[in-house]
Amino acid sequence: TKDIPNKNFFNVQVSTSYNTLTTGKDFYKDKGGSTDWLGLDDGTRSLPAGYTTKSNFDTMSIASKTMLGKKMSNNWVPVKTTATPNYAVQMNGGFSGTLFGKKIGGMLGMNYAKNQRYQDNLNQQNTLESGRFSTIYKYADEKYIEDINMGAIAGLSMYLNPLNKISYKAILNVKTNNTYTSRLGDEFSRGDIMKGNEFTFEQNTFFTNQLNGEHSISQKLKLNWYGAFNILDSYSPDQRRILYTKSATGNDSYVLNLSNTLSQQSGSRIYQNLSDYIYTAGGDVSYKIGQQTIKAGYILQIKDRLYDAKLFANFLPKDNPALRALTPDVVFAPENFGNGTDNKFGFDAIKGRNFRYMANTILNGGYVQFDNKLTEKLRAVWGIRVEDYDQLVGSVKIYDPRHTLSRVTDFLPGLNTTYKITQNSNLRFTASQTVIRPELRELSFLNIFDFELNASVQGNPSLKRTKITNTDIRYELYPGSGEVFTVGAFYKNFENPIEQIFSEGAGGASTFSYQNAQKAITYGIEIEARKKLNKYFT
Repeated sequence: TKDIPNKNFFNVQVSTSYNTLTTGKDFYKDKGGSTDWLGLDDGTRSLPAGYTTKSNFDTMSIASKTMLGKKMSNNWVPVKTTATPNYAVQMNGGFSGTLFGKKIGGMLGMNYAKNQRYQDNLNQQNTLESGRFSTIYKYADEKYIEDINMGAIAGLSMYLNPLNKISYKAILNVKTNNTYTSRLGDEFSRGDIMKGNEFTFEQNTFFTNQLNGEHSISQKLKLNWYGAFNILDSYSPDQRRILYTKSATGNDSYVLNLSNTLSQQSGSRIYQNLSDYIYTAGGDVSYKIGQQTIKAGYILQIKDRLYDAKLFANFLPKDNPALRALTPDVVFAPENFGNGTDNKFGFDAIKGRNFRYMANTILNGGYVQFDNKLTEKLRAVWGIRVEDYDQLVGSVKIYDPRHTLSRVTDFLPGLNTTYKITQNSNLRFTASQTVIRPELRELSFLNIFDFELNASVQGNPSLKRTKITNTDIRYELYPGSGEVFTVGAFYKNFENPIEQIFSEGAGGASTFSYQNAQKAITYGIEIEARKKLNKYFT
């Protein structure tokens, strides 16, 4: 998009769509609060006022903890609604003018979109034993998802003179998934029928602002610079799960799957917060000598993360079949909570220092690039990028078992050559090295149960970054305007690729984790053709 529009403008766009799987049909969702339509929780899902910090909660008596759990909202069944058509609204405008004799202009835009989706998923785990496959469980998961996307963007630019420009851009975006999942199926390993549900409200707020400058110092020398600050705030309050079981062979009724131990799988209420702060600065300079160009640049990026999960669960100190026979709408009513030691429900935190981690990464990167026209038909763009990546995950304290510190320096060369065979055909060859670093979540000791996977997800602090060697050769033909035909071959070699591994267990005790394989390769051919049939169709 243009930094400075040619003239003032203002646009409004409204769109809607009809989804045959959802629109006009039953749609189930969390009762929620008054600002759910904005993708923002209004406090409905917050912890009671009596809760302060983890450490203070841990020092409370079990009776006081249970009293706190008694005050929490009793929302364990969904609200039945009718799905509306999806819709979106966009507004944007721009202006141009002068300020202190300098050309100035800007743009402002806002958007809002609401989308309701339905997924009918088969969730099944099989096992291989004595050369034969058997099914451990088979669930039908019905998933109702309401997506809210709301945001704004603003930009302001000023030409100090025809050769120098300064620009500022800011983006604010809220993206929220409000999801209800209903589960029904067979637990073959235990001979049970399982039914249950999960409520999740994932509120993600992203803010970024960037200041950059473009300067033509001379006809041959150009300088660009930039600085940015980003915030990513993820908040998932009161994630609730409840499960009921009954025998697959008898005529008995469903009973609540709850015992005297704390579990993430049933009766749990989980709160997760993640905050990322990212600071970026850099620039590049280019110098042109005839038909040759030399370009060099530098980037510094610092990222700070803090993740904290508060896991709570209802439990039964002593079994009470009458309570466990109650339906989800009344089972956790206030009158069914006791003192934490009797035969009524208790409430406590699932403790573990691995439910919290911090991370800090520092990336220093620099590159030099040469753009050489070697002959009338041959052009080569080549250079090298150096990245020094310093990473701390888990804890800043060296004696803490979660502490993981690493530093890796990579030299990443690249080459892109083009040979012009005719006026409308080229032969192109590229080779480069790149890296893929593990996600911070994958590096942490964090172990959280995933309802959809019916398994826990465990990080691995020993993961290494993946280094990829890429090569590609391609023939390109451009017969006419808007037409293309290409055929090529590619090869990629992965050093220390990251893969997800599965450790089987019964009754939700399975675990997904991550590990490095020694190597992996991928190769193949690509063919692309585009033909213009007439001036309207391609």
